[in-house]
Amino acid sequence: VALPLLLQLLDHCAESVVRLVGLDTLKLLLDRAMAVEVQNFVPPLEHIFATGSPLLLQGDDVACLAVAPFCAAHVLFLLKAYAGPSCASARGEQVDKFLHFGNVHCRSHSLAFSLFLEFGLLPLLAREAWLLAPRMRDVAELLMQASEGTSALEVLLAWRGLHLLFGAELKPRAG
Repeated sequence: VALPLLLQLLDHCAESVVRLVGLDTLKLLLDRAMAVEVQNFVPPLEHIFATGSPLLLQGDDVACLAVAPFCAAHVLFLLKAYAGPSCASARGEQVDKFLHFGNVHCRSHSLAFSLFLEFGLLPLLAREAWLLAPRMRDVAELLMQASEGTSALEVLLAWRGLHLLFGAELKPRAG
């Protein structure tokens, strides 16, 4: 019931504090929702994740903090919205967009990139590493570059990601 109103709010509001709370609420709703419920809202959710990057609000410290719920919600969306083999191409496209967000939008902000790794890439690697298997080269390159950074947190998260990537079973699950 609240999801359409929340999506409309996120689509039309430029206030970073409201977007932070809205994205955190979206993450909570996606976490509690069943996959079928998420699948009913795929087009508007795709739109929010494609156009609602918190880092598009330049010059605001809160915008950087909104990366955490944005990434966490995006991971839940990837895991729940595209069930079955018929959605493989759409899921792959969304995974590419998610990686692009981290590599392009977050990379230039140390805090944002650390939040992308901690709340986005690492949970995705921990839960469903096989989703990233076709993009293993890009993911490994991203993590290797981050492991050579100057931020201790970023380096630690990158090494954790490399451990998850190379220690994971990368075969898709049957079903």
